[in-house]
Amino acid sequence: MAARPGRVTEDIAIDSPYPRDENYRTSQTFNRYCRMVSHHLSESAKDLAAVAV
Repeated sequence: MAARPGRVTEDIAIDSPYPRDENYRTSQTFNRYCRMVSHHLSESAKDLAAVAV
């Protein structure tokens, strides 16, 4: 999601069974999704900073 105004910049489908148990939060799969989301947020922040300059 991008800042001001909030908008979706990436749609990430979570391909894991639901409901997920506590073990999922420490799995490699969860870690990959977290890194992917973090990367997209970082890229959006860089894009926003470039526009603000």
